[in-house]
Amino acid sequence: MLYTNHVFEVDVVERWARGPFFFIMEEALLQKIETLASPVLHQMGYRLVEREFLNEHGQWVLRLYIEREADEKLTIDDCQKASHALGDLFDVEDVIQRAYTLEISSPGINRPLRYQGDFQRFAGAEIRLKTRYPIGERSNYKGTLEGIENSEIKMTVDGMHFVIPYDALLRAHLIKEIAVGKQKKMN
Repeated sequence: MLYTNHVFEVDVVERWARGPFFFIMEEALLQKIETLASPVLHQMGYRLVEREFLNEHGQWVLRLYIEREADEKLTIDDCQKASHALGDLFDVEDVIQRAYTLEISSPGINRPLRYQGDFQRFAGAEIRLKTRYPIGERSNYKGTLEGIENSEIKMTVDGMHFVIPYDALLRAHLIKEIAVGKQKKMN
């Protein structure tokens, strides 16, 4: 599910180099967006799952993944309501100083796991996880999430138990099986 409504234009054309400074600026922007968006979404009965600010084919896109707090199915009307509320908020706060498109979407079957509560909520699920730096000799994990305790993500990969510091997390998401004919495909 995806709802795109707002396209914002800015007179200033900025060129940011893709380097460490860019990623620090991008993270600061995403943190500001999260700080503004989360309380508004909460009032509407939604929860922010993930946020991205990407340049796709020369167009900047702010993509926010949301879900209902009551774990009910998210509808396109929900996405539309959130888009209007957040688009107006971002306009007033003048958060992004460039032209961009705001997209509001459900997280889908491969839901990102970002907050510590996500790792407790989805204990027992199959996940993929990537760390910012190697833990031991690995950065990529695919296995069963056991949960999180004391800011340490616990999971089992091929029968081996791993403990990954939450601060080392780069990204993680659920893996769902999709039945295609008689074969199962892991996403």
